[in-house]
Amino acid sequence: MGDPEDRARFVARLRETIKSFGSANSLANAAGVSEGALRKWASGVSEPTRDRLVAIARAAGVNVSWLATGSGTRDRTGGGELPVLEGFTALENVTEQGTDQDNMRGIAFSQEWLERHAPSQGHMLATIQAPDDSMSALIPAGAELVIDRSTGEVNRDGIYALRVDGALLVRRLQRIPGGFIEASSETGTYQPFRFQMNDPAVSVIGRVIWVGRDL
Repeated sequence: MGDPEDRARFVARLRETIKSFGSANSLANAAGVSEGALRKWASGVSEPTRDRLVAIARAAGVNVSWLATGSGTRDRTGGGELPVLEGFTALENVTEQGTDQDNMRGIAFSQEWLERHAPSQGHMLATIQAPDDSMSALIPAGAELVIDRSTGEVNRDGIYALRVDGALLVRRLQRIPGGFIEASSETGTYQPFRFQMNDPAVSVIGRVIWVGRDL
């Protein structure tokens, strides 16, 4: 997208994608980017980074190669993987049922980002969608998150993904005396609870290290 003609063609494809999705606001929310940034990209004022480009393509259901360069078909077909640009890795997605290794459902991150956030265990990172609004002050329901699964323990206080009786939750975990861990939300509508790491009903999946939205 270096020369003016390439940029103009990219802008046209992006505008087409926005129009088919419905609106800039709805696509920005789905992709985890700001509406202002999306409008700047669609007007040619600036260009998205590659990870944002992948996020837009994934949210809109279009082929990222088509969006970036115009090559290939416009729409992704069912059952196919989301094409990932060179230098990017699509993370596994953790769902209510387990781990989904279909790249079409994961977000792709640059190797530079992965090495900066998890230099020795990049393969232990995964994505997850916030399952409810219990952390809405910080994390909207449905927001894409990246979790670090390198340890199954709460080695420091923070926000974690966990399963409680099979249900997927995201809570703030704090270690307290007596070997207990307190799980709390950011709202008053979800009751806090305590557990111990050997509790068979509770499984800590990983610590949240990234939230897919602009602050």
